[in-house]
Amino acid sequence: MFDRLFEDKAINRHEYINAKWDENSGKSPDVMMAEMRKHFEDNVSRPYPVVFAEVFRYLFENGMLDINTRSPFPDKICNGVVIDKVAHAGILEKLSTEHYRAVLDKRIPGVRRMRELCALTGMGIPDLDVWHAVFDWRPVVETGFVGLVSRLEDAKAAKEASGELTDRQRVFYQSAEIALDAVRIYLNRLSSACREKGMDEQADIYAALTERRPETLYEVLCLQHVMLTAGEVARERIRSLGSVDQLWAPFYEADISSGRMSREEIKTMFGYFLLKIAAEERYADQPLCIGTDWSEDSVNCRMILDFLDIYQQLKIHNPKLHVRCSKNMPEVILRKLMEMTRAGASSIILYNDEVVFEAYEKIGIGREVSKNYLPIGCNETFIPNVEEMHICSSWINMEKAVEYAVTGGEDLLLKIYFFGRSEEPKTWEEFLETFYDYLRKFAEFTIDNINKQAPYSYETNPAPLLSTTFSSCVERGRDVFDCGLPLANESVKIMALGTTVDSLLAVKKFVYEQKRVTLAELHTILKNNWRGAELLRAEIKSDKIKWGNGEPEADNLAAEIYAFMAKQIVGKPTANGGVYRMGGDSVNFAERYGRNTGASPDGRGARAPLSKNIRPVNGCEHRGLSGLLASFAAIDFTDAADGAPCDFMMHPTAVEGEAGLDFMCSVIKIFFENKGFCIQGNVIDIETLLDAKQNPQNYPDLQVRVCGWNEYFVNMHPAVQSDFLKRASGGKYE
Repeated sequence: MFDRLFEDKAINRHEYINAKWDENSGKSPDVMMAEMRKHFEDNVSRPYPVVFAEVFRYLFENGMLDINTRSPFPDKICNGVVIDKVAHAGILEKLSTEHYRAVLDKRIPGVRRMRELCALTGMGIPDLDVWHAVFDWRPVVETGFVGLVSRLEDAKAAKEASGELTDRQRVFYQSAEIALDAVRIYLNRLSSACREKGMDEQADIYAALTERRPETLYEVLCLQHVMLTAGEVARERIRSLGSVDQLWAPFYEADISSGRMSREEIKTMFGYFLLKIAAEERYADQPLCIGTDWSEDSVNCRMILDFLDIYQQLKIHNPKLHVRCSKNMPEVILRKLMEMTRAGASSIILYNDEVVFEAYEKIGIGREVSKNYLPIGCNETFIPNVEEMHICSSWINMEKAVEYAVTGGEDLLLKIYFFGRSEEPKTWEEFLETFYDYLRKFAEFTIDNINKQAPYSYETNPAPLLSTTFSSCVERGRDVFDCGLPLANESVKIMALGTTVDSLLAVKKFVYEQKRVTLAELHTILKNNWRGAELLRAEIKSDKIKWGNGEPEADNLAAEIYAFMAKQIVGKPTANGGVYRMGGDSVNFAERYGRNTGASPDGRGARAPLSKNIRPVNGCEHRGLSGLLASFAAIDFTDAADGAPCDFMMHPTAVEGEAGLDFMCSVIKIFFENKGFCIQGNVIDIETLLDAKQNPQNYPDLQVRVCGWNEYFVNMHPAVQSDFLKRASGGKYE
């Protein structure tokens, strides 16, 4: 069963793109879409969570199957997802998204209209985040599917016996029971389908998992993938497979000590599992976490080394690896991760446990609780069974505050005054205060808009299956989006720091210090997108005082902005009894928000991309890695519990041999000693990228780190390739 991994790789790597759905096993997506929509329409008077759960179960009853006989993980169901480079929304996600929008447009139409108008300005898109979700994987693995069922039944029975069961709780338990029944149906269908294919071992396991907890590592992986599939069918995404070293190590040790499997066989099994995840092509890749329980001679360490070894051999970037790093992290693990990054397997982000703990302390969560945090999504954090998962409720484009300070509040592209008018600042100090005043307005608007939407989380998007994995939800009889967890925390990101700092410094130097132009003249120049001011633009862009180079003036300003935004966001109350957290990544919104942002004083053109994450503007890293690390050290990242990644780039010649690995490990340690939050990056040379762009057929496995995930370079959009080339070459190539 586990002896043909690389022979099967080509088939299994693309099994979802090339799926051969058995038309005799179920209904087509079009038929299911029509019948599911009708069920929603015919039952508008019944509780939506129950109707949603019924449609969820219907899909698992009727979706066509494709059993992959070349994999020990043969499960696959057709839920209408289309893969075009990445997977696009399935049937239930489309239907529930329609419901989500309809409810909010009906309940709070004015709030929604203001949100949409705000989005057009490029400042931000305040929203509910119901699409980043994570199971509490521990009870799933430790007690199995049957454990989830019995825990739910016991909680409901206890409330019924005491006479405390409310109508709202009854709806929750009913919807959760139906959702778990959907998983049972799916497991039984898989068992029967495998039996028909002569895959008796898999058939026996799927059937057994409806009656008992998993007993082997193979059974754990089978159950996790079935649950992952079930979770992904709904609107929310399952944005981590959990802390796999904790979840898998006991089974790994038992399998080896009992003689059921050897380490080499388990490595091969891991390989098949990894290919299964890679084949699903989830947007932004599927995360998993390692590093919650370290010691050099532990079972966890040996298992993770085996896992990393086969991951590297497969040359995949999905799943992506979230690595928790603490002082007792074995050197052998860090060196392995750096070796992988150097070799191009760079779908890795490393977290600084100490800074994460301090960030949680700032919002009132002590280390005894935060020690269980789980990295999720791209670079965010979440504490299972404690916090809600609203990790991406909004991004705030700080460059817009510079734009409005220059224009007096006029949006350069929309020609409106969305955040009010301001007087022309006469001094640099007045300009900076005007800038901060707009940032304050941005934060207040964003938090107010989210808080007005938040009470409708449950009505718009119940998550019955997800809720069954959290003991708090089950005990309270409340959905995860109905305050089922103790803390309804929300997170707001701040972005475009590089563009913002460089723009402010340009205004300070060229308007207020050198008086090369007046603010009114700069306003006109930006409105004309730098036409007629090309010499000034070139001079501004060539100025060396830029963010990301260890320049005290730029670094101090960046630190001041970060601290200011933390005061506006961190710890502010949410509508449902939690607090706001802050993050510093941009993901792909640097392009999206950039398209709605006018020309900026740093020389950037109208509608061009903004700086990504917290890194410098592309082409403005003049002092290499040392300058970048110095700039990051100036910011207090304990204000960023929601994640703030450092993106590094190294040339292969700088990290050759054992000395090169020593250097890479030292960089990580220095970054953590300077209280960096998390770090990710690439080891690549511009010549390879240029050749790959011209001869893509020669580089099918060349992957690069982009924002919070990796992509194969040759598959990237040409504009994204150009953006990456610009950064890698210091602005020389695009």
